[in-house]
Amino acid sequence: MREFPQDKYYVSREAALQAYGAETLFNVIDMDSGWKIDFIMRKSRPFSTGEFGRRKQADLFGATLYVASAEDVILSKLEWAKLSESERQLHDVAGIVRTQRDSLDFDYINHWVVSLALETQWQSAQATAGVAHVLSATGEPGP
Repeated sequence: MREFPQDKYYVSREAALQAYGAETLFNVIDMDSGWKIDFIMRKSRPFSTGEFGRRKQADLFGATLYVASAEDVILSKLEWAKLSESERQLHDVAGIVRTQRDSLDFDYINHWVVSLALETQWQSAQATAGVAHVLSATGEPGP
């Protein structure tokens, strides 16, 4: 919290503590630009532990930070789509699949799709990406 001076950022200490305890998220808003940063607390479940371990170090405007892998972003967005029934999340997944298709680990994605019961969302995102005939939730080629 002390890394975000109150005269430059809006952040709720209560929201941060609640997110930490409930393993959810809170955000910080840069008051000059209006940009919002989501801080997502890692859940205790196996997928989240693995996701955290797969994060990658990146450089953004001279700052070193960690980002989730494309596969884990896909899975997280599929979960958000299931929870919120958000088409936006599925369109985001479709965009990732279209742009990074050749470098994605589909065995990893398919394993967690089944484990997290995200088959419907995954099939919908693949259809939106125009690749449903190639990739299925079971990892087998589609029809």
